[in-house]
Amino acid sequence: MELKVSIATIGLLLIFLASLPDIKAENVEDVDERDPGYKELIKRMENIEARDNVNTELNHRILALENLVKGQQSQISSLQETIEKQADVNKQLHDRVQYLESRDKANGAIETEMKSQKKRIQVVEEFIKNLGDKHTTVRENGGKERTVNKIVQRNIRSIQRRENEQTVAFFAYLTNHIENPGVHQIIAFDHVTTNIGNGYNAFAGDFRAPVAGTYVFATTLMAGSYSTGYHFQIMQNAQYVSNIYIPNGGTASQEVVLQLNQGDNVSIHNIDAGQPVYGHGYSTFSGFLLQQNYSSPGIVGK
Repeated sequence: MELKVSIATIGLLLIFLASLPDIKAENVEDVDERDPGYKELIKRMENIEARDNVNTELNHRILALENLVKGQQSQISSLQETIEKQADVNKQLHDRVQYLESRDKANGAIETEMKSQKKRIQVVEEFIKNLGDKHTTVRENGGKERTVNKIVQRNIRSIQRRENEQTVAFFAYLTNHIENPGVHQIIAFDHVTTNIGNGYNAFAGDFRAPVAGTYVFATTLMAGSYSTGYHFQIMQNAQYVSNIYIPNGGTASQEVVLQLNQGDNVSIHNIDAGQPVYGHGYSTFSGFLLQQNYSSPGIVGK
């Protein structure tokens, strides 16, 4: 009897196990009904997956924004460099305009004064011309006799000197080092301390004589390195005047006296390529008018 019960029990167990695949095939809703926590777990998993997708999308957008910011920062840096370069160009142009305006203003005043003096001299010259070949003599102090013509001419020359005499002088020095000058490059001493007569041009680096006469020029140059010796030349109208040699890492000075016509130019030229010149006021260029030449055609009334 007990054996029969056991067989019956086993049979029932087999029937139960056979029914299990049907349970797996049932709808999720039926499973949820059997396990109420299962649906909540599914929802939480779905929420987590949704948040992961949102985070992934946000990470992509952040990366894209970071790349965009890097590109904009590069563009901003480039624009800042361009602005700085343009500011330097604008400053140079502004300084150039100021120099030209001051020179034009000075030239205008000189031209007005020269016209007035020319009229006065023309009157005196006309008076001399009307004297003709008269040989009237007068006795000067000391009993020496002179013809009227010679006395008047001498007085005219004296008047011309007094009325046309000009003061010309300049002094300039190099502010920054010139790191790599070229062969026969003009050394432009950019900081002008004195420029009476506006003869020196800080942008071109040369002096142009406003009047004819005898001029004195001086320069001091300092080498920018100890590598080798340096060679420079003082030039007048692109013609060699004198040589300047600087020993290794040292300084050299030169002084010359030149006879210039109106408009002649004088400048300092570098001879060796790539030899730096020291700035900070150690390299200088100066000059002044020693004696004006009143016989030059550039003088009013001549």
